[in-house]
Amino acid sequence: TVSKIDTAFQTALANARAMPDAIMRIAAEQQALAAANQALMGAFQLSVDQRFGTGTSGADIAAEVIRGFEGFRATPYYDVNAYRVGFGSDTITLSDGTIQQVVQGMTVSVADANRDLLRRITTELMPIAVAAAGESRFSSFTPQQQAALTSIAYNYGEIPDRIAAAVRSGTTQEIAAAIQGLAGDNGGVNRNRRLQEAALFQS
Repeated sequence: TVSKIDTAFQTALANARAMPDAIMRIAAEQQALAAANQALMGAFQLSVDQRFGTGTSGADIAAEVIRGFEGFRATPYYDVNAYRVGFGSDTITLSDGTIQQVVQGMTVSVADANRDLLRRITTELMPIAVAAAGESRFSSFTPQQQAALTSIAYNYGEIPDRIAAAVRSGTTQEIAAAIQGLAGDNGGVNRNRRLQEAALFQS
């Protein structure tokens, strides 16, 4: 379904870009993107509801969501500003609780990566989301909503200012729409991730 939606979007985008008038071209491109985002939201909503709808722990749902987005790597790779490993972390947490910085040449297990991810969710990432929403507001969110915000904090290192106001006082639909509004960041490289997080927030 997602591949069909993307194919239809690429076709609509190509047709829009073939228009001779610049204003009409921009309007058609925006219309194609909006239609694709709406179709993807529908597809993702069903998938997210089925996978995470019955979860009762925001931290556990967030861990599963982040693992799905990041994938696992046993050996370090350089990304943005640091070497990362496991599920995209620049640290690793050993079974004795020791936290190590990722360096070239190390190899990590899935267990170590999971341990590090859960540690970071509870001690770093959820606190970022709590700070953005306010403690009582964050506590009022469902586990799915807490997980969506935690996933955003993982990917951005913060809750972006563009959604912070909605997170603090908006309705479920307003917050989901604000999350969806992040889909074009960095050239849309994480578009599907943002749409899935928006779907998760309103699941």
